[in-house]
Amino acid sequence: MKRLTQIACLLCLCSATTLAGANSLTSGSGLGSFSLAPSRSSGGHHSKHSIDGIAAVVNNGVILKSRLNQAVAQARQQGNRNIPRNVLRSRVLDRLIMRKLELQQAHREGITISKSELAQGIQRLAKSNNMSVAQFKQAAQQHHLTLKSLKKQIRKQMLIAKVRRQNVMSQVSITPDDVNQYLHTQDLQNGVKNKYRFRRIIEKPTSGNGTKRKELENLRQRAKNGANFATLARKNSSGPNAAHGGLVNWTPASQLSQPIAKALGNLSQGGISNVIHQGNRLILLKLLGRRPIGGSHSGNTVTQVKVRHIVIDTNAIRNRKKAKALADRLRHEIKAGDSFASVAKQYSDDKSTASDGGELGWITVNQINPKTRRVISNLNPGQVSPVLKAAKGFEIIKLQKRRTQNQARQKRRNKARQALGQKQAQERGKIWMHKLRDQAYIDIRIKNYQPQAGFSIGQ
Repeated sequence: MKRLTQIACLLCLCSATTLAGANSLTSGSGLGSFSLAPSRSSGGHHSKHSIDGIAAVVNNGVILKSRLNQAVAQARQQGNRNIPRNVLRSRVLDRLIMRKLELQQAHREGITISKSELAQGIQRLAKSNNMSVAQFKQAAQQHHLTLKSLKKQIRKQMLIAKVRRQNVMSQVSITPDDVNQYLHTQDLQNGVKNKYRFRRIIEKPTSGNGTKRKELENLRQRAKNGANFATLARKNSSGPNAAHGGLVNWTPASQLSQPIAKALGNLSQGGISNVIHQGNRLILLKLLGRRPIGGSHSGNTVTQVKVRHIVIDTNAIRNRKKAKALADRLRHEIKAGDSFASVAKQYSDDKSTASDGGELGWITVNQINPKTRRVISNLNPGQVSPVLKAAKGFEIIKLQKRRTQNQARQKRRNKARQALGQKQAQERGKIWMHKLRDQAYIDIRIKNYQPQAGFSIGQ
């Protein structure tokens, strides 16, 4: 019984609109806020409405007072006992309104949940509670939820997750510079000592200090506009490494002067510093890389490849012989000079990558099947593989780049990207949800409703 109570108290459906957790935005399941507590429909016939009473009208839908009362009771069980009754009731109603608006938006956009998606959602939810699907369904019945009601609740929660992903996650963009700056800030907060790899341009002013500064400011602007910093250093720097493009290899911050270490510490990778006046020199820096000393750079490394591919499948009108002939012809055209990406867009049967020119991105070599791995290992960047046998036909691969990645460092970067993504999703999600509410017709019909400042969703 204790186990069932824990499941029932996962999170009540009245909190389903919160974006603070961001799980339903990023995990793909959209079931993080699901509860086994039974819920009554906010639809129904007008006769039921007149008996039950309407708490709010939301566009062409309604929220019944019985649903609101049930959601408030669930919120009390979640530990909100010290919040004044009218405040909690108003907050819960706000959340139910947002849930209604999200479901209405999903309907307008034609978003649906297939039977297979629903089955996968139930499996994920059961697994997250350490149950089999059969055990989970049995637990639902013990909470007076029929299988039909259970599926209805889960389907709604998945619809909300889908409409959020479509309207919010598509707007989330995290750049490598964002990750670099996030990790740098973390290192500063944690007192991590770094070493740096950078280029520098050094000017030694004579009597015309102002003239030299203007010259260096001009070089800085040219570098920020895309000019090659190493070339600028070779032509203009009077420093000891000028012939090598001003390159200074990995140097601990403790071995650098305080102004230089501070300037590098404030740069993201690829960033250009302001002009630094140190002693009788003017210095301009470009950060090439940063590593924690004895930190995340140590650890196992893996080889990764960046590849494109073209998939030619057999189908009802193209048998295996014809598919092979088409693949051979396409490879011949690519070898003769046709763009691999253009051919992939036109012919590849992998629709998930065809629009991107067959781009698969970076793949860890050990994750590729052994036969294909051997073929790729014999390619140089820019080369195209022979026609390879694939699951449903044939495949052509182009190796674009090869690199060695530090697993510990990449894992840290992935965590940083996830944290930044969740934060950005929360911010964009709140904006989107406020917009949904602002554009809706809403008629609040309960007494003593207290609007939350700025309509505080999920707080």
